Amino acid sequence: MDNQRDYYNFKQLISRLCETMGKPLTDELLESWWKALRHVDFDVVASHVERFLARADEATKFPRPSQMRPKNLVPADPDQPVRNFPRDYWRSAIVDACCKTFMVGFDAMEQILIEDAQLAASLRALLDEVCDQEARDGRTVGQHRYVQRRAEEIHRTHRLPAEAF
Repeated sequence: MDNQRDYYNFKQLISRLCETMGKPLTDELLESWWKALRHVDFDVVASHVERFLARADEATKFPRPSQMRPKNLVPADPDQPVRNFPRDYWRSAIVDACCKTFMVGFDAMEQILIEDAQLAASLRALLDEVCDQEARDGRTVGQHRYVQRRAEEIHRTHRLPAEAF
């Protein structure tokens, strides 16, 4: 949503949220919410607001804009594409586990992945698997252990060339 029609609907939605929650709608509040949520489809924001209002009671605090979008849609910069932070997190965790298991530094691991397409494919498959698991069940300590165990299995099946060390 990044056009006048969406902005008008967005303003009406936030106005209703403020009115229901007993908070005055200010230009600053509206501008900050628009900046935080303009990259998210209006229907998605509206459904989050509706869900929030359905569960709200007298003790409920006014929400933050981040509560009105899917968790993985967090823009680093409003002019940049949306990043998938859970996927970035697990990519880092997998590379870290492989660095420890293969006993190489990050730069060496990066070079190994460039040169070994089969290893890179195995790690991408592991990344997809872990991301799917998190999407179903949420992040758990068990997933970290699983990543480490899979890195060790991958190490056993992928012998690195001696020059990597």
